[in-house]
Amino acid sequence: MGYEDCNDGDRLRHDPAFRFPCDADDHALSSQPTLSRFENACTGA
Repeated sequence: MGYEDCNDGDRLRHDPAFRFPCDADDHALSSQPTLSRFENACTGA
């Protein structure tokens, strides 16, 4: 999608185009801090 970091996470978590495929019509997706923790937890193992 062209988002190289999680800076847009708080805005995009409410975007219907991202929420629909996740079946999250009634709530927001993960916040920017959660996305950053997930990104930093991944290792190159």
